[in-house]
Amino acid sequence: MPQKNENDPFIMNQDKVNKAIADFLKQLSFQNIIHTTTSRVPDVTGEKAGWKVNVKSKGSQAKNHEADTVFDDSQLTSHLSDQVRQLVSYFQNSAGEEIFIIGNPDIPRIREKVKGMKKVLNVLGFTRFWVQKDYSVRVEAKGYVKELLQLLGVPIYAYNEGV
Repeated sequence: MPQKNENDPFIMNQDKVNKAIADFLKQLSFQNIIHTTTSRVPDVTGEKAGWKVNVKSKGSQAKNHEADTVFDDSQLTSHLSDQVRQLVSYFQNSAGEEIFIIGNPDIPRIREKVKGMKKVLNVLGFTRFWVQKDYSVRVEAKGYVKELLQLLGVPIYAYNEGV
């Protein structure tokens, strides 16, 4: 159930997350950037140097919520599971050189849930895009995906708790 915000340092819905990520990719010279609200496709895609990025994003607030209303913890857990499930589906059906990313606002409640899944996210090679309050994006990746993103000019953020 939605709840009144008491702990999150900022609130951001999925549309704002998508816009921030699309702008970030554009700044990094990605091409063919698309962001959509259709649930059957990635929320944001872009291409660079023959690689396609696929982002499945969520926000901390529904588009139609009042300004101080956010998703509760069970909804955030469900959203994260949905992001991973959909990225796995995109991965299964991928046809070429593709990178898979979950995008979320960088708030402690979501970060804590992602931290609990970091091992599986790293094994799957899923990158994390963390949208900040100022709409900048911090990127966390591990292993070969980290190296690939760096080759594509994507700055990797070294978060103090690791990725």
